[in-house]
Amino acid sequence: MANDSWVGLPGNVYSLTKYAGGHTGGTRLVTQLAGIDGTSEYKRFHSSRLLRNIQWTLVGRLEGSPVNTTTKSLYT
Repeated sequence: MANDSWVGLPGNVYSLTKYAGGHTGGTRLVTQLAGIDGTSEYKRFHSSRLLRNIQWTLVGRLEGSPVNTTTKSLYT
């Protein structure tokens, strides 16, 4: 696994390095999204509610993302 697995997910960047080992689908599914905007892949398998569970991994905003975008609006 890479030293850091930062992934862009609906408007934000999350450091999923520590989370990856506990991911139900396996570490590889998280690490292959490292360094990119994984929003579309994330939305295929997860609800917007899951983002609340990983707020402790939030690093910052995804560059180019609207500041006022809500997670819910990205799922409609």
